[in-house]
Amino acid sequence: MIEENKTMNEIPIYTIIKIEAEETEIPMLTFYVKEDSMDEPEEISMEELTAYDRNLGIGDQVIIGPDETLFPLDMAENLGMFDEIDPLSQMSETDSRQWQMEWMDNYMDALEELEDSTTREQAKIHENKSIKSRKIYGDELFMQKLQIKQKACYIEQNGSGGPIILWGMYPHRGNEIAHMWDCLMEAVNDQDFLFCAFQVIDWNADFSPWKSPAAFGDEDFKGNGPKTLQWLMNDLIPELKADYGVDREIYLIGYSLAGLFALWAAYETDIFSAIASCSGSLWFEQWDEYVLHHQIKHESNIYLSLGGKEEKTKNPVMARVGDRTRTQERILRNDPKVKQTTLEFNSGGHFADAQKRLAKAVKWLLECT
Repeated sequence: MIEENKTMNEIPIYTIIKIEAEETEIPMLTFYVKEDSMDEPEEISMEELTAYDRNLGIGDQVIIGPDETLFPLDMAENLGMFDEIDPLSQMSETDSRQWQMEWMDNYMDALEELEDSTTREQAKIHENKSIKSRKIYGDELFMQKLQIKQKACYIEQNGSGGPIILWGMYPHRGNEIAHMWDCLMEAVNDQDFLFCAFQVIDWNADFSPWKSPAAFGDEDFKGNGPKTLQWLMNDLIPELKADYGVDREIYLIGYSLAGLFALWAAYETDIFSAIASCSGSLWFEQWDEYVLHHQIKHESNIYLSLGGKEEKTKNPVMARVGDRTRTQERILRNDPKVKQTTLEFNSGGHFADAQKRLAKAVKWLLECT
């Protein structure tokens, strides 16, 4: 694993300090990134969809790839960008463009190979066997790591007792966990709860409630959300209750597509007593029809939030997220199983600090009880 604020093979590592939306025909984002030795941040422009796919956010550490876009460290490392021999150092100015073109041609193949190798490695774990270990984040935070049916989970108890808070997160981003914990400690350090972050294997597949055409890019949603929900109900939650106490409420929180999944799960099962859908992907195809024909299954408190700029995107599918989210709040207020609900608008767009928004949601949910 790459150490923070260090470079490997002289490749600079930057931190994203600010993100701004660009008013262009193709939705673009400007990322302001800074290296420790820099006085002023560097600006990197990327297509919004590419940034969305790589789940880039403020505070993330990244490198600038040969295509002049940003890559999270885990993705860059797995793609071989930190190999001991730097290809750029072995070419002249005349063939550097050719190398970049070849690199881009092989980029998707490399991602597919990475996904396949990850799946093969995880498949070595017996399907019904959980593996536990201790994992360190920073100098003080120790978390128990639980591996169950190919999904990695990171667990920490704050205080004693309290609800179990499940957070569905992106598969390739270990640094998000430490940042999330810092945000929770800032917001709810005085509260008792068990925190469990679980990482799915395929974001678009594992958190989509049903199959749907791609809203951006060319990757359709595979609709494996029901399988993820079954894994939560039949594997993860029983394991947590066996280890940490049976009589505990279960919260489910998520951001973006994971926020949609959390809300959908409350319509499908009665095991969750609190839900947070932050910047939830309520633009998802047929979601508006689904909620008209379903009710929340368990008495719950439900928190919704959205970035103020999110509905201003030029993507016509994602632009409906504002109206969909406001409608969702009205529906929840009339649902007999919903005890309390709120919709909070945050400043900024979709890529502002997701962990701070989630921590605000947890604070609201804990204060409801």
